[in-house]
Amino acid sequence: MTNDGNFLSQDEIDALMNDQEDEESAAAGSDDFNLNSEEIDVIGEVNNIAMGSSATALSTLLDEKVDITTPEVDVKTFQQLIEEYDRPCVLVKVEYVEGIEGLSLLVIDTEDAAVIADLMMGGDGLEGMDQEMLNEISLSAVGEAMNQMMGAASTAMSNILDELVNISPPTAEFIDLDDVIEEGRDWFDPNEKIVVTSFKLKVGDVIDSSFKQISSYNFVKDLADSLLHGNTGLMDNTIDEEEIEEEVKEEVDTSVKEEYQETAGSQSSQGQKNKSASQTNTGEAGRSSQQRREPQNRNIEREEKVDVQSAQFPEFSQSSTQPLPNNMELIKDVPLEVTVRLGKTVMKIRDILDLGDGSIIELDKLAGEPVDLLVNGKLVAKGEVVVIDENFGFRVKDIISPAERLSKI
Repeated sequence: MTNDGNFLSQDEIDALMNDQEDEESAAAGSDDFNLNSEEIDVIGEVNNIAMGSSATALSTLLDEKVDITTPEVDVKTFQQLIEEYDRPCVLVKVEYVEGIEGLSLLVIDTEDAAVIADLMMGGDGLEGMDQEMLNEISLSAVGEAMNQMMGAASTAMSNILDELVNISPPTAEFIDLDDVIEEGRDWFDPNEKIVVTSFKLKVGDVIDSSFKQISSYNFVKDLADSLLHGNTGLMDNTIDEEEIEEEVKEEVDTSVKEEYQETAGSQSSQGQKNKSASQTNTGEAGRSSQQRREPQNRNIEREEKVDVQSAQFPEFSQSSTQPLPNNMELIKDVPLEVTVRLGKTVMKIRDILDLGDGSIIELDKLAGEPVDLLVNGKLVAKGEVVVIDENFGFRVKDIISPAERLSKI
């Protein structure tokens, strides 16, 4: 101040003005990353319709009553979500690639995901309740369930936006959200604003829980603007939710039926190949949301006559395989490691060090004895080695039942 104490100096005035500008800028920045009540309502409504369709699809898959309700929309940073959700979870990545473009992550409790996987594989869901981790097959089953769910959601979104909405096949992984940042994932920055939509999830008597859907703020903001100001079915009140649910249910039923018919057809017709997936990412689903994808390779050949180039082996005989339950067909494309073991032995370290070109190792199998077929390291069949078009092959002579195979792998 000046000497008489009645006036502020120019420096003090400038400092006060700068403080006021900073406060206004901070307030404006905060408002820039908030959804107003109208936007929250429209996002909640579209999520309600989309997840209603997802519930219909999941109910058809699991043969259980499924309710997905009460969406709650909140805006926060990714770091805040991580601090709130401090336990391992199953994270499902869903990418919208057509109609609308953006990324969504579904965060599902591990126990709930294990129950869904158990139901997908023909169980009653009870065995999944105490699981703290999920194996590859369980994650694949969850990925397939999410594929069907989000495919149904995209069908509903297509009706709302009056244009085709498509997603890439979802991928599921068991992860701690802290690892997302530590591993440098490019999904969201720690301080990036995201929109978190929480849903209540109830599946029969085995799940009464919730899950979260995470989307970027800009993606949700653009979607809300499109819904509020565009010529969409939602704003025109032309969306028939019951019609959408019937359409979704019919699509899911048809997809299950098609898979079962594929398997049945391969058992009754010679020269037809079973389809197998070429996906290598853990838990990646084997179908897109709009249609079945043709596999990129075929690793297994059944029921087909081949040229066996060895005089001591006859041609392949027809085998009969027992079909798996309908819901198991949904994960039949999961890739598994298959190994043929000629034999084994035990050697001392000195013997290993003495090995060289021309060394001979005696195995525990006699000449002509059946060799072992291992799937994921577990013995499932015995048979003999043959030559198929200049490659080694394996002919099954004794194999355990499909149920035993499933329990082993």
